[in-house]
Amino acid sequence: MPTLGSRGILLLRVSAAVAVVIGAKLLAHVAGWEVISVNPLFSGVVAANVFLMGFLLSGVLSDYLRRASGCPASWRRASRT
Repeated sequence: MPTLGSRGILLLRVSAAVAVVIGAKLLAHVAGWEVISVNPLFSGVVAANVFLMGFLLSGVLSDYLRRASGCPASWRRASRT
């Protein structure tokens, strides 16, 4: 299980990555280099992808939890032999 220190380091790394992406987006906006304009179609595509990713992740998580519930018993059996 991650400790509070490792979570803090993860938070700093993710924050730095997000800051770089936001900075690149602002630079592209100011310089006029934006390739994709935001319109209703683009927003719909992004929303659909988020929705589908949610379904995929929930399916993976439920499968993981179902399979992980048997792990302690199998570990106990393996340690006794």
